[in-house]
Amino acid sequence: MSDSIYRREGDTLTVRSEGWIPPPLRSWTIFVYTDGVPEATAASGEMFGLEHLSETLNRHADASPKDLIHQVRAAVDAFADGAPQFDDITMLSLKYRGPQAQEEPPCE
Repeated sequence: MSDSIYRREGDTLTVRSEGWIPPPLRSWTIFVYTDGVPEATAASGEMFGLEHLSETLNRHADASPKDLIHQVRAAVDAFADGAPQFDDITMLSLKYRGPQAQEEPPCE
């Protein structure tokens, strides 16, 4: 089994689950995005796609939510290489830090 957390299933990006149960106190990062992220297009017409997105998310799985968004945006921009985009590229990332987070500040 791969160490990847995210995987592509058809037109959906999902979190790996079978055979893998996270520790109950582990922190979680939630990443949501509009269709403009995987549909970002290079001048050749090729789309960024879920494969590139899942590779980027897995490569930066331990990043803070802010850094994760910056890394995905940088990957999209590098892929598009200046080609104009015709859809919004919107992302939101949140981190659940578990019960121990009550002693920490609520935001990064």
